[in-house]
Amino acid sequence: MHVNEYQVICLPQRYPEDQLIFLSKFRMSAKKLTRAAIERVKPNPNKRREIPDGLVPGLYLILQPSGKKSWAVRYRAYGKPKKLTLGPYPVLGLVDAREKARDALLIKDKGDDPALVMERERALQRVAAKNTFEAVVAEFIERYAKPKNRTWSETERIFKRYVTPEWGARPLHSITRRDVVCLLDRIEDHSGIHMANRVLAAIRKLFNWSMSRGTIHMSPIGPGMARGVETRRDRILSDEELTALWRSSEAESYPFGPFIQIIALTGQRLREVSGMKWSDIEDLEGKEPVWTLSAQSTKSKRVHRVPLPRMAARILKSVPKFDKQDLVFSTNGKTPISGFSRFKRRLDQKSVVNDWRFHDLRRTLATGLRRLGEDRLTVSKILNHADPDITGVYDRYTADKEKRRALNKWARHIESLISDTSDRKVVKLHG
Repeated sequence: MHVNEYQVICLPQRYPEDQLIFLSKFRMSAKKLTRAAIERVKPNPNKRREIPDGLVPGLYLILQPSGKKSWAVRYRAYGKPKKLTLGPYPVLGLVDAREKARDALLIKDKGDDPALVMERERALQRVAAKNTFEAVVAEFIERYAKPKNRTWSETERIFKRYVTPEWGARPLHSITRRDVVCLLDRIEDHSGIHMANRVLAAIRKLFNWSMSRGTIHMSPIGPGMARGVETRRDRILSDEELTALWRSSEAESYPFGPFIQIIALTGQRLREVSGMKWSDIEDLEGKEPVWTLSAQSTKSKRVHRVPLPRMAARILKSVPKFDKQDLVFSTNGKTPISGFSRFKRRLDQKSVVNDWRFHDLRRTLATGLRRLGEDRLTVSKILNHADPDITGVYDRYTADKEKRRALNKWARHIESLISDTSDRKVVKLHG
């Protein structure tokens, strides 16, 4: 029997042994497929065609009535005829199709079913894709950090800035202790001990959470990986530095200029001020405006009332409002401002004030109020610090009157520093 290279093989879904014998004899007469032959072959609009390759037994070019082409391998496994689809043509070319067919037949020769083996491999790939470091971080932020941590956005920022660019595509289980050590070394060299330890804390939580869910069996984080002893900061801005920062902030447009001025005037935390809402401010047009922070928005998890000095109220009344949006400081009205590092770099260049952090403004206010004669309890109330004394558990007095007096005194001090009047009286707090 003579068969040309375009002879159609039509096999039922389950074909008997004599057809397999016929197929074997037919394969011996099949011609080697070429790219040109594949391009020339025409579809039969009435039926599907299978064109064998004379070079690799079992490899077929499948030609649909529509003209679409693909590759498949026919073989026997566990005593039954099987078919494995390899991929579409021309996405999968002739050379690659032969390579994949040989791999499949090699698996068959070892006594396994290539289709089942490849399905297991695809399943493992799907699991690996779901368990990449980047994917696990995203799930960790949504399922753990957001519900349990008010400062989840800072944790997310740490991963995006320092960790995910290094490990993003890697399976979580592939990250070793040596990987962690090398990462922390680089962060310590470029960003200091403090940031290296913040990254370590975030990574440790991620791996512990992943172990609790069965994603991994062991964490690469071990004892003794913290980077030295962090020295407690005692940086306080001098009057000259505070003045320089304020004047530089005046050159900044909304939202960053007014934003840092409110921090300097109230001493509240960066994230608390960035999340300030109009609905939380009472009597802004009146004589005693007050900003009330909910327990969910404060680090101490307590409701906190901040009497706004007149200077702060004037600043807030001057900022624009987004239509039907509640955030005070925002670039789109929907999310709090971000990009603090870029803003601080601009402020550093304009003010020529070095080696300071936003949190130092909070310390400067606290120290300044003490030197202006305010008692420690009032300062603590302004900062919303937890009272370690047993009376602090029962004392629910908000001290609004005392806090307003102290914050107005601090605002007058700042006004005296930035005033252009040459004969102003300045109370020196530093130096």
